[in-house]
Amino acid sequence: MAENKRINALEYAGVAGGRANTYGLLVNVFGSLPDGELIARIKDGRISGFIDDFANVGSDELGEGVRLIKAYQKQIANRAEKDILKELSIDRTVLVRGTGDQRLKPPYEGLYRTDCTMAAAALEINEVYRATGLALEEGTPESPDFLCIELDFLKNLCLQEQSQWSSGQDGRQTLTIEYEFISAHMGRWIKNYCNEADKFAVTDFYRGFLKILSSFTSLDREYLGAVLSETPQGPTNP
Repeated sequence: MAENKRINALEYAGVAGGRANTYGLLVNVFGSLPDGELIARIKDGRISGFIDDFANVGSDELGEGVRLIKAYQKQIANRAEKDILKELSIDRTVLVRGTGDQRLKPPYEGLYRTDCTMAAAALEINEVYRATGLALEEGTPESPDFLCIELDFLKNLCLQEQSQWSSGQDGRQTLTIEYEFISAHMGRWIKNYCNEADKFAVTDFYRGFLKILSSFTSLDREYLGAVLSETPQGPTNP
């Protein structure tokens, strides 16, 4: 961005909102056992419609993820809901809880990093949450380095950034936190997890979302880095 060009705050707010929605979808897909609402969203195309734009991003991995999810939509068109729920629940439990095969570690950052223990990773990440005012509530049963906790943290940062741009504030400080978190944490382990989990995934639904998870977080880091490398004067609305 040229030095005499200001940030279009509404444009950045829109991008932040879209990124928040994507992180939110990933939280929903991996964070909860499948239910009737999820089956309905797969069958009526709401999920595939949401991710259609990913196929045009230029990432082969994203495109393959979209293709697999649409293939699953066709596969279950005439199947009973109870059978689909059973299939997806078993697949999700294996991938997210690491049950069924001890070779697959569940998605906790501390289990995939080699430079620290799981306890140290959790402590390090919890400090990041506290510093941003997004600390976990007391009694939260999950470790701070759990996949869906990290995804939810990024979702909330994106919503915070969106609110800042929309209200005329400069959202680059929050955007910087997002970039640093992906660089120091999620970006250091998520692709390894997705590659390993793909070996055990049974359904095209979860295989597709593993590819989207892996690729989206990598592309998001690239996007954030590109924005931060620009030197705009400051935010403005058109």
